[in-house]
Amino acid sequence: MWLSDERCAELVEASWSSYSVGFRDSDILKRVEICGRDLAWWNHNIFGNVRKELMKKKALLVEAESAAIVSGQNGQVRELKEEINILLDREARMWSQRSRTLWLKNGDNNTKFFHCRATKRHRKNKIRGIMDENNTWRVESEEINLVLVNYYRKLFSTSRPDPNGLN
Repeated sequence: MWLSDERCAELVEASWSSYSVGFRDSDILKRVEICGRDLAWWNHNIFGNVRKELMKKKALLVEAESAAIVSGQNGQVRELKEEINILLDREARMWSQRSRTLWLKNGDNNTKFFHCRATKRHRKNKIRGIMDENNTWRVESEEINLVLVNYYRKLFSTSRPDPNGLN
């Protein structure tokens, strides 16, 4: 969300270049710390709380609409509607990022449930063995394949004519 505001990049550049001692690990960590502190201040004081800002703009819009009815001038109304749309977009992005962050942090709470269902379905659908034409139970995968191929050949060679008319 911050990246959509050009002032963020300017702040990071200014913050990063303000501490220019060297490129040792401790210097880089110090720069990151300063940058983080500056971004927190910027978020609180300049970028602002989106929900609070949205409520303020909506209240101003109501007042501007009342004034526009009396005066017939609706320029301020259009301007406030544009600002509200920008804030609504910013709020939607904020919630999208928050939901993604929460999902990454907490995971999907239904994972165990879905895993159990998939495992059960896998067990149910798995062929563990098959009876051949001599009533012998076959459990090896190669034997099962052979029984199925023989059954398929027998089924289509005797009971049905070739659909392409080649036999």
